[in-house]
Amino acid sequence: MLDPMFKAQEVSLQGIYQVYIFFLLPVLHLCLINFAHFLAHVYLPILILCLILLLL
Repeated sequence: MLDPMFKAQEVSLQGIYQVYIFFLLPVLHLCLINFAHFLAHVYLPILILCLILLLL
């Protein structure tokens, strides 16, 4: 009696884990996009300014 219950619990935990990953991936993707935008908006102007200063 105890073994099938344990199996069912294991399967449900695996399902929860898969759903968690499924929801986590878009969040991570958005975080990466936001980070890339942050880098582009913060570091690119600094790099461009440095290049202009070096050229001058």
